[in-house]
Amino acid sequence: MTFSFTLEVIVVIIQVQQQLQSMYEIPNRNLQTAQQIEQLQLRLQYLQQYSMGECRAPPQRPPEQQPVSVMQRGSQVQVI
Repeated sequence: MTFSFTLEVIVVIIQVQQQLQSMYEIPNRNLQTAQQIEQLQLRLQYLQQYSMGECRAPPQRPPEQQPVSVMQRGSQVQVI
């Protein structure tokens, strides 16, 4: 991995972290927002594993879509 490539990965990690932080601050999240948060969390995990070179083999891609466990109370949705 070259330095510039590593730097690009770090920049993407920071962008994903910022997106997640802004989504965490949304009151009364709906199901779509909860799913977006979960997808961003998976992407962040993938990028972090990749950037740290935890595996010598290429990291596994996160699953395209996983079932979301959701608890809905009133107008609030929680991802479990």
